[in-house]
Amino acid sequence: MSLLIDAVNEGVGLVNFDSDVAQYSNSFREALGMFGEVSAYSTPLVRVCNDTHYITGTRELGETIEFKRPVEIAHVEALKNAITLLRSAEGVPAVFATRSGKGKAVQFAISPKVWLDEYLGHASGLDDIFWKSIVWAAKKPFLMMAMPPFVTCQFDDCYGSSNPFKKGSDSAVVNLGYIDVLNEFGYVPHVSFFIDQVDEKDERKIKEKYDKGLAEFSAHAFAETLDFETAHFIYQRTHGFEYTYEELDEIFAKVDEKFRRWGIVPSKVVDPHWQNPGLRSLRYLKERGQTYVMFNALFGMAYSDPCACLWRNGPYGKHDYSSSYVFDYIPIPQDFPDAKTGDFFIVQAYLGPDFLGGKTVFNNENKFNDIDAAADKAALQIKRGLDSLFFGNVMCHEQRIAALSLEEWRAIFTKVEKLTSKYHKIHKSYEYIAQYAKNKCDCRIVEAVHNLAEGKVSCILKGGTDMPLQVYVFRDKNEGVEYHFETIPPFKESVTVSYQLAP
Repeated sequence: MSLLIDAVNEGVGLVNFDSDVAQYSNSFREALGMFGEVSAYSTPLVRVCNDTHYITGTRELGETIEFKRPVEIAHVEALKNAITLLRSAEGVPAVFATRSGKGKAVQFAISPKVWLDEYLGHASGLDDIFWKSIVWAAKKPFLMMAMPPFVTCQFDDCYGSSNPFKKGSDSAVVNLGYIDVLNEFGYVPHVSFFIDQVDEKDERKIKEKYDKGLAEFSAHAFAETLDFETAHFIYQRTHGFEYTYEELDEIFAKVDEKFRRWGIVPSKVVDPHWQNPGLRSLRYLKERGQTYVMFNALFGMAYSDPCACLWRNGPYGKHDYSSSYVFDYIPIPQDFPDAKTGDFFIVQAYLGPDFLGGKTVFNNENKFNDIDAAADKAALQIKRGLDSLFFGNVMCHEQRIAALSLEEWRAIFTKVEKLTSKYHKIHKSYEYIAQYAKNKCDCRIVEAVHNLAEGKVSCILKGGTDMPLQVYVFRDKNEGVEYHFETIPPFKESVTVSYQLAP
């Protein structure tokens, strides 16, 4: 332990996720600001107690993260020269930061069990504390190849002006006005239509938004009846039953004709109604370059099937399509002739249920349109995606948008901007983010070298990418941290890139 403390004193960063600090020597604990006796107990939550430190700087003071079951925590009798970032329900320091010599350290007093799904899990509210602790403590410059802070939005069950649930002529769905408002705030939404129920008068608007890069569109289904019992599916029959190839020939010809009529190309990201595509439809999707999907159910299975999400679901193995964060290649049976594992990529960043669920008068879900509650949930969807190093994704169904006036819709996103003002946000389309996520997962940094004499950082990457990617370059700034992006060019197999650091 003395060697470790010596390294920290010389400038090496330390993040200790081991909460069993009682086993460590007094000298080790004292170097990290811990003094006196250590006892153990459990806590049902942690609370943000500092919103000025880099690690918790995007959080709100007093914000709580509740666990699914109590998590063990080490109660250190006294802290000196340490900044407490999170506290337990009883006020005991749960995460704290300190300095030792030239180095910085962060101690997690909560058990690492917190990263298990049965307690909380990744992408569930603490991931930013995890990775920002590493960034803050690390000796700089520090390189990180992670998703940039992309933000987008997706909407299912879309009709546009013909939406049967619209509340009067000022409804946000009339003439697709909700897209105009989203554009005002920088969003490039993914709109997935019931393509046979789109009003002809909206076709010009669809074409205009597509041509200007202000929205992307996909085929959700052909139509849906108002009783929700009958849906006209495109990619497979209801409840996971496959179409014949002859039926699929006709179906995809009909979809192609619809998009030709609109004068646009559908998004490469598929957003099917009630279920992911059937296996037999994969041939048709590959031919059209539509190789990304938004939800993590296996092909050929309905979302309602309890086995639909029982696969790897990388990186964290979350088996719930309704609220999950997944970047992974969806497995395809080895004996299936039309496609193979590696052909289709899941890009999911979804904190369910949809942000308008239970917050509008649609279907008597609420007595009034609760603008504040809707904005709070939409902002949380963005924050959770960015904090977890996926992407911020605002999601809902258009039936609920139809219950809002255009001004109510604008009011929601005005508040969302305020609630997410601490975050750096880069608005992109879902298709762009999907392609970026796949390419990021296809390569990795294997070595990085800081040349002090020349003021350069060089890194070697393995894998391959067909689009430019960005690497974070973090530098210390006063008591905080700042970053800028450097570009990784497209490459095959291996590449070495060097960046000149600013003085």
